Amino acid sequence: MKTDTANKILNFIKQNRQATPKEIINFIGFSAPAVFRQLKKMTLKGLIQKTGTPPKVFYYLPMDKKVLMTQEVFAWLQSTQPATLNIDQLYCSTRDVFEARNQRVAKLLIDSGKDDSFSYLLSAVIGELGNNSFDHNIANWPDVPGVYFRIDTEARFVIIADRGRGVRATLQNIRPDINSDLSALRVAFTEVISGRSPEQRGNGLKFVRNSILNLELDFKFYSGNAAYSITNKTENFVQTENSIRGTITLISF
Repeated sequence: MKTDTANKILNFIKQNRQATPKEIINFIGFSAPAVFRQLKKMTLKGLIQKTGTPPKVFYYLPMDKKVLMTQEVFAWLQSTQPATLNIDQLYCSTRDVFEARNQRVAKLLIDSGKDDSFSYLLSAVIGELGNNSFDHNIANWPDVPGVYFRIDTEARFVIIADRGRGVRATLQNIRPDINSDLSALRVAFTEVISGRSPEQRGNGLKFVRNSILNLELDFKFYSGNAAYSITNKTENFVQTENSIRGTITLISF
């Protein structure tokens, strides 16, 4: 294959953010062996990278991996139609599925070179965030139940998201005075809240906040049209331009 074919593949992946081998083969129109040879050459040159295991393999541009993962989940949250995820392994439809996946996280982190205390604490943070999604949407999921959960040790990135009611709706059960998503996040992460389970959403998030500060990680949490972030142990609450359903958490480690 000539260089222009490689450029076509690069442009195709860029336009679609990621692409499967089958999608690339259909687009290029060459035989599968020829396309796979080209993909291997491009991967060795660092022009593209791949993720997943057969039959669910995706190619993406090297610098776009975190951006790609983030865009994918934001698109899922902002969709007005009930949506399902393209990659089944990332979607936990029940608490049992989520907890089973999270039980493997500590070992995954240790195998990647992180020490035990870091690995188990980050796993606990992930568990708190995921279980919050299930606790506070019981019998109240607006459309798709469950959470999107992805951890990538190469990109050193964690994403947890849900299409639930969001923090504001949860806290208004016991704090009807909360009148904005921004206020809801401030309360959730900084104030001690009393209330019947499962209404104590903010109390678990304070454990998350303290743990992230202790681990010195970069952290972003979105709900509605507000966001809370920790960068270099500096905290910030801001109103966002776009609103999302439910919540999304991004952790860089």
